[in-house]
Amino acid sequence: MTGLLCRHIFLDEQGQEYSVKRPIDGKAFLGRHGIEGQQEKEYYDDCENALLHYAYDHYEYWRQMLPESEQLLHHPGAFSENISALGMTEHTVCIGDIFRIGQAEVQVSYGREACHTMNERFGKPDMAREMHKHSRNGWFYRVLKEGHTQAGDTIVLLERPRPDWTLARIQDCLFGKSMERQTLQVLSRLPELAAAWKNIFAKRLETGKPEENAY
Repeated sequence: MTGLLCRHIFLDEQGQEYSVKRPIDGKAFLGRHGIEGQQEKEYYDDCENALLHYAYDHYEYWRQMLPESEQLLHHPGAFSENISALGMTEHTVCIGDIFRIGQAEVQVSYGREACHTMNERFGKPDMAREMHKHSRNGWFYRVLKEGHTQAGDTIVLLERPRPDWTLARIQDCLFGKSMERQTLQVLSRLPELAAAWKNIFAKRLETGKPEENAY
């Protein structure tokens, strides 16, 4: 089963905008550029990250690790996800997996790179790094077939073209700074992997060294 969420914009006491992910009431439209409910919408120019999925299975882990954030972790949306579901994690989902969600069909394109937003939200300076380290960072979908869905719809696996390449395995290579040449060659050419990550692996092949970042 699945939960669907979309960004809602609010104003703080100083009049500054901030966004919070809230559940969508009724049906939602999954389009190539994002998700749209009856009164809310998210649009992304890059179709490779049209939807963000975060495993609800991880919430209990974070509740135990961050008891001070229990209220924030009480409901889905704490990790800015559009889709939350049980029974799917980075260790069981593979790059290129195609799923049916309601009338729509989506494909796993690459993993989410957590940033300072997560550090600030949870008051933990190394939160993003911890998410990467333990493969609890979520993943993106590209939308292959647009259509409507709603909370409670079952996510059905239709195709698994790359069963050897779980998201956790690829993320271990990325965040673990792998320089194993054969692995880099495969990942830099993997058709189902989004260009954002293929280019990183290709650059490592070209330069012979990992990129500088906060992984």
